[in-house]
Amino acid sequence: MLADLFPKEKLPRAIAVLNFGFYAGNGLALIIGGTIVQAFADAPPVTLPLIGVTMRGWQMTFFVIGLPGLIVAALMATVREPKRRGRISADTNDSTKPVPIRGVFAFLIKIIRVVVTNIEAVFAFLSKNRTTLAPIFIGMGIQVVMAYGALNWAPAFYMRTFGWTPKDYGLVQGLITITILPIGTLFGSILAKRFARAGRDDANLRVVLLGKLAALPFGIMFPFMPNAYLAVAVSTIGLFCLSWTAAPLNAALQIITPNQMRGQITALFLLVFNVIGFGFGPILVGLLTDYVFQAESQLGYSLAVTALILGPLGTFVIWLGMKPYGRSVAEAKAWS
Repeated sequence: MLADLFPKEKLPRAIAVLNFGFYAGNGLALIIGGTIVQAFADAPPVTLPLIGVTMRGWQMTFFVIGLPGLIVAALMATVREPKRRGRISADTNDSTKPVPIRGVFAFLIKIIRVVVTNIEAVFAFLSKNRTTLAPIFIGMGIQVVMAYGALNWAPAFYMRTFGWTPKDYGLVQGLITITILPIGTLFGSILAKRFARAGRDDANLRVVLLGKLAALPFGIMFPFMPNAYLAVAVSTIGLFCLSWTAAPLNAALQIITPNQMRGQITALFLLVFNVIGFGFGPILVGLLTDYVFQAESQLGYSLAVTALILGPLGTFVIWLGMKPYGRSVAEAKAWS
């Protein structure tokens, strides 16, 4: 939707602003979540009225945090569809009117038919642009494995290594997420815009590459710091550099994808994030801790080794996609 609402040169900035909400949510989740976890840690089980389900303290944490999400989800009903831009062919139905309730079932059948028809076109697009899309998908998939492995195990690392409580970690990391990372995201969008104005078609992916390179040494070093606050400081520098990549990466994918396929291509990209990143990242760090270093106290070594191996590999893969991405951007300029 942002790709339809904003011209491509302003898209990284728009996505950066969108990411402010992402960072605010993550930061507040750490601050409020850590406090709630601490509050419910020793709470007695509670039986919910009417439902009759008994919930323990840690389960109540999810319940309390999850309920406000229903209100936020309802707000999406106020969002209107933008006029579609960036189509391969302008001769395409572009209805943005809401579908009446009576037509829901007919609409669903129509959607299924459109999806089935589009699958062939989507795979043809993926095949044609494999030298561009494969490095983006694979490179960022590797980064997400490393990043989410570190983020998921960071609370345990600070607890085991420095004796912090969940509340201590949540407060510190939450404040950093809310204040520092949005600045990095905005910086990345500004840098991408400057590269684009200088005539570089690979502007967005160039920022992704620079951010990953800058973050790499800090991701390796932070587990070896002598105290918690130095570890947080070094880690924050790395996260700040990685935050440069958020807006340009999303903009890069939208710019080179035809409007008719953006939803499906983005869905595939998010599949990489969720299945590979969220699923494999924490497992990899846990396996290294259990079977390589064989001690919970050595969690920091697992985090460092993960960054040492996956950081350069993911950066190299992104580098491979730089020239093909520039060519794809040049081709996309001809779309309506």
